[in-house]
Amino acid sequence: MEGLAPTLKFVLGLRLGLERGDSLRAALQRYLQCHSDDFTKKLSQFLSLRDQNRLDSNFFAKISSPYRRAVLQLVDRGLAGDSILQQVKILEIEIHEVCSAELDAFVAQLPFKVLLPLVLFVFPAFMILLLGPLVLSLLASI
Repeated sequence: MEGLAPTLKFVLGLRLGLERGDSLRAALQRYLQCHSDDFTKKLSQFLSLRDQNRLDSNFFAKISSPYRRAVLQLVDRGLAGDSILQQVKILEIEIHEVCSAELDAFVAQLPFKVLLPLVLFVFPAFMILLLGPLVLSLLASI
């Protein structure tokens, strides 16, 4: 989910900016000014390469996350002059569903992850507290 949350945050901000009537470039600049994460660095690099006409298809191929790749390709289409608001809304719903699914999977595994330290550290300490006096009394009687 670490990789998806910045993408979701960007898509939400982009949708709100476009619905508010901002241009795509203004929405991108506002996001870049307000956030600093790994996706922001990639977005900044993308915009820089695009402005210099040095953007090639290898740039998108190097992005490991399919959602980040889709978002940047969508932004590229928007900067080329296409209307992207409907695609942004669809992508937002998709990314939100994936984030929710990952969060549910993480929460489902959480009891097992918490149980391991409990069994390894807390349970032996309780056993020592409970059985310690008994063992000491047995040793004293021998």
